[in-house]
Amino acid sequence: MEIDDSGKIALAAAPSAAMAFITDVDSVIACIPEVVASRRIDDRNFNLTVKVGLSLISGDFDMKCTVADKGKNYAVYKISGGGMGSTVNILLSLSVKARGKSKSELEWRYESSFGGIVSGVGDSIIRKVTEDYIGRIVKNLKKALEKKKQK
Repeated sequence: MEIDDSGKIALAAAPSAAMAFITDVDSVIACIPEVVASRRIDDRNFNLTVKVGLSLISGDFDMKCTVADKGKNYAVYKISGGGMGSTVNILLSLSVKARGKSKSELEWRYESSFGGIVSGVGDSIIRKVTEDYIGRIVKNLKKALEKKKQK
């Protein structure tokens, strides 16, 4: 099963600050919901254990995360792993566009695929949960970045 989506969100932060934030592994880890454990490997790689609740399936997924590509105004995260007899692969692209000197816009897009037991759950349920989860990450990035700017 495959799911993809995209969107954008306004940021009250300069493009350079937004890019520095979305490419900082520690900052990104802090914005991911339901993290049970995390281990930063280096500037591009980290592992996570996240709590997953999907219909009757509930438990932990172990995920390997990599900044697969980054440029002047974008970063691409490759996330793969699984648990409870299921697999997940996500390619999350984040790009920053200037909206003046002190404002920017974060555009995001993800492509995800699911296998194993979780793929037996209805498409609409998986789509809703995935959209909500990625949406929470993006909102957390915005909140943390704008809070950091105020300090």
